[in-house]
Amino acid sequence: MKILHCRWSRQQNGSQYWNKRARHFSRSFYGSPTTKFYLEEEKYLIREYFENIACKKILKLDLWNEAQNTEILFWLSIQGSACFGVDISEFTAHKARKRSKDLNVPIHTAVADIVHLPFPDETFDFLYTMGTIEHIPEFDKAISEINRVLKKGGRAVIGVPNKLNPFMFYPISIALQFLGVYPYGYEKCFTNKELAGEIKKSGLNVVGRDGILFLPWVLRFLDLFLWLHYPSLCRITEFLLKPFSYIPRRHRLIKRCGHLTVCIAEKQ
Repeated sequence: MKILHCRWSRQQNGSQYWNKRARHFSRSFYGSPTTKFYLEEEKYLIREYFENIACKKILKLDLWNEAQNTEILFWLSIQGSACFGVDISEFTAHKARKRSKDLNVPIHTAVADIVHLPFPDETFDFLYTMGTIEHIPEFDKAISEINRVLKKGGRAVIGVPNKLNPFMFYPISIALQFLGVYPYGYEKCFTNKELAGEIKKSGLNVVGRDGILFLPWVLRFLDLFLWLHYPSLCRITEFLLKPFSYIPRRHRLIKRCGHLTVCIAEKQ
């Protein structure tokens, strides 16, 4: 696949910023209790809203999970999908390609800007993006690109940080960004209604609403810290995670209050 170099000159300095962030993590999060929880939540979204994924072409915006986290695109490839992923960070894309080779699970990767996707119109049956488009001020252009590369009748699962999350992630992230110490650069939070409105502006239909990761952000960060530095202590976070695994399964509407709010978009 042709590799495109990005043209970002944004607040977080595009590829330079994300290359630096990616190099900061020498160990993967894969296997930590909250990452396993995250992976099951992602599988739930795909099973719920994508039908007959075998032999279908799927694009994922960003390769962070494949390089570092849930490895959801590899799971999709094992299910028989033709999987494609893009990332603005050359380092992250390289790490994802290496992981693909190590696992012997094929995915196609490209270094690219999500507002200038390197694919023809109507290429993909499905598109998946979780916690990505909120990192750029021009998120509306990214949604327009999603519309452009989806086939007619294609679906996209789009997730972003939830402004109404009860665990106060939104004000914390705003404060940390203001102080210049937020580890993920620029980030915007949305209500589900706001996200749906932006999707409709692009010409896509919103055919479903959902959410994932109903758990305190403090628990997630604690779990990752322990996994990277004291992995044997992760049984503590595994125990603390149990009610947040159980409650959303019993009361599905609680998922809407999760860390990531989700809309399912369909191209007419």
